[in-house]
Amino acid sequence: MGDGELGRYALALSEIEIQRYRFMAHAAREGEAHWWQLAGITDGANVLDLGCGPGLVALEMARVVGASGRVVGVDREADAVATARALLDEAGLSHTEVHCAEAWNTGLEAGSFDVVCLRHVLAHNTTDEVTRILEHVRELLRPGGCCYIAESDLTANRIDPPIADITDLTERYIAYLRSVGRNPAAGPEMGSTLLRAGFELAGRHAEYVMPPPGRGVRPPSWAAREAMVAAGIASADDVERWDRALTDDLPNAVSLFVVNHLVIGRAPEP
Repeated sequence: MGDGELGRYALALSEIEIQRYRFMAHAAREGEAHWWQLAGITDGANVLDLGCGPGLVALEMARVVGASGRVVGVDREADAVATARALLDEAGLSHTEVHCAEAWNTGLEAGSFDVVCLRHVLAHNTTDEVTRILEHVRELLRPGGCCYIAESDLTANRIDPPIADITDLTERYIAYLRSVGRNPAAGPEMGSTLLRAGFELAGRHAEYVMPPPGRGVRPPSWAAREAMVAAGIASADDVERWDRALTDDLPNAVSLFVVNHLVIGRAPEP
């Protein structure tokens, strides 16, 4: 969610993209199982996936909460919502639903969720928007419910062996995010962000994760290429150079290392 110029989901993602998102969602379910349970993503829970994108994590959470629970996905991009609906319907998960709305104005019932999840959402919003989003999250949570945040630190991500053009793309993307008031290093600051929003910290964790290698899938920085050109941070020649690097220079031997920060905030009880 956040500024539409930061990239839009295609209505029909390629099969390799779907498989990659599916792998990453399954890895999140397995690797974050302890933290999901600590936050209350358990059998029978009502969970909101705020900024759900194509819905693969919502699908995994729906399997965890079971038929006695409920998972609601919300995204501001109509294409993402359409993709999520199609994938959730295909999985036969009748206890799920997806809505198109802003993260600070979902139109959902106050106090109706045990957990609200925000995965890689807040870094793509301004400080004022983050404040509005977390105020709305508190409204949506029942007393004692949890806000579950997964966020990265783009400045700490690495690629090995180094590929100069891909590193350049990442660095230009970081510069672009800062130029439009976003925080590419938001992950380590999520604890204090939740505290300022009136939550109590219930847990936090950070680690490097390694997304699976594969051709045909472009990083979020690629999705912002047109915005970077419009902002004067990149040129058309840069985009062509990045395209060649992403197409030709990603053998399976290349490893990506992405920092993942998990933070759980608990809404205060009366």
